[in-house]
Amino acid sequence: MFRWLTWGAALLTGAALLLLLLGARHVQQTFSPQRTPSLTIAQDIPLNPGGSATVPVAFAGDGASVAGILFSIDYDQACLLFDPADGNGDGRPDAATFNLPPAFYASFGYDPNDSDGEIDVVIADYSPPYATFTDGVILTLRFHAICAPVDGATRRTE
Repeated sequence: MFRWLTWGAALLTGAALLLLLLGARHVQQTFSPQRTPSLTIAQDIPLNPGGSATVPVAFAGDGASVAGILFSIDYDQACLLFDPADGNGDGRPDAATFNLPPAFYASFGYDPNDSDGEIDVVIADYSPPYATFTDGVILTLRFHAICAPVDGATRRTE
């Protein structure tokens, strides 16, 4: 089985941009440097039968109250295909599945011509009192392989 989808935190465009609306209940609260929220993509994601890969994006709050996140995902367009089709008409590609509480609104942008951030995501609660994220997978993306790596080789997208 090809194990050439090697993803890392580097895919989240620099460690990702987190819009931290900490203490989302009150505007005047401050950021606590001991807390380090993060977004991660698992490494070594195998291809499913049929040549597709399911890629989870997970949030870990580390005890911080986060009410909004902004991040970009760059991937190897020479070997992976993201299908932007929206067959169900919800305004987001069917190859992107959000797992969010009802208070959050997700915005999804895809630009195949953007060489350093083809997928841009904003997730936030825009209405006070602001909800905060819980730890877990917030987005799952589906890619299709369009190239074959050399036997035994892996492809790293950074």
